[in-house]
Amino acid sequence: MSIEWGNIAVSIRTVPSKRDASALLERVRRFAPHAGLSAHAPGRSVAESYADAIAYRGACDSPLWVLQFEDDAILAPDFETHALPMIRAANADKRVGMVSFYSGRRIKQGEELPAPGNWEMLPGAKFLMAQAIAFPVQLVEDHNAYMLEFTRSNERPYATDPGTAAWLKARGLRYLRAWPAIVQHDEVKSLYGHNMNPNRYSESYRRTYG
Repeated sequence: MSIEWGNIAVSIRTVPSKRDASALLERVRRFAPHAGLSAHAPGRSVAESYADAIAYRGACDSPLWVLQFEDDAILAPDFETHALPMIRAANADKRVGMVSFYSGRRIKQGEELPAPGNWEMLPGAKFLMAQAIAFPVQLVEDHNAYMLEFTRSNERPYATDPGTAAWLKARGLRYLRAWPAIVQHDEVKSLYGHNMNPNRYSESYRRTYG
C-alpha cells in the first residue's frame, strides 16, 4: 500500500510547562488533518509520555506509520513536501527502523549543504534527538517497551533519546536523518531546564531556512 499522509498517525507531544502547541497543531493539520495532541498526563514519567505520543493513533484508523513532534518543533515551510518521500524511502528499506527530520550535526568547515529534501542513512547508535521522528507502526510496541525498560534500568527517566538509540542498535536497524534538517527547535527551555545548546539547535536548518 502506498504511504500517504492519510495513513500516517501524527501527534504532537505536549508538556504544559513548555509552550502552547495550538499554532504548531494548526500548521501540522495543513497536511495531516487527523493530527492531534498527546498531552503529558499527570503522574506519567517523561519516558511514558514519549511512548504515549509515539503510540498515538487519534483519528487515523489504520496507520502504516506514526509521526511524533515535540511541542517546541518548528517546521520548515516545505516540510510536508520533503517528509513524505523520506518516509516512503524508509518504508521500502527493511534496514531502516526510523526517520528523523531534525539534525543537530555540525556543518564541517567548507561543507556545502545539499538542497532540502536530501537525507543521510546512519547507524542507529548515532541517533541523538527525537524532535520530529517517524516509525513504521509494526515497530512501535517493541520500541516503546525497550525504551521504557532502558530508562527504568538506567534510572534515567529523561533518557528517551539514548533509549531510542539503544533500541535501534539492539535491533540492528539504521535510520534516515534529514540533511539539511527540515525541523528546528524553538528557543524554549528543555525539560532539563536549560536553554539552547549546540546539540539542541540545528545549524543546517538555520543555514537553509534562516
